[in-house]
Amino acid sequence: MISRAANMAVSMIALDLTIIAMALGLLLPDLQKQILVPAAVFWAVAPPIWFLIEWTLWRGSDAEREIFKYSQELARNVWFGVGALIALFLDLSK
Repeated sequence: MISRAANMAVSMIALDLTIIAMALGLLLPDLQKQILVPAAVFWAVAPPIWFLIEWTLWRGSDAEREIFKYSQELARNVWFGVGALIALFLDLSK
């Protein structure tokens, strides 16, 4: 079973790396595409893989499963929102 601390650590690392890449892309206009495109690919692929691994390895009671499902729904919504921001930055950097 994946602990809550491990879940938070992986989520925060992914979000931090994406925010750093977006900031670098904005601060270094000459390298914007080279930084933002890999960040977008990472953000598009890594969280769904993590959600799948997490769901596969989850073991717990029915009550805990409901809490887990709710937290995954929240994480999915954050993932969509950050993905939309990355898409916006890529569109603005044309």
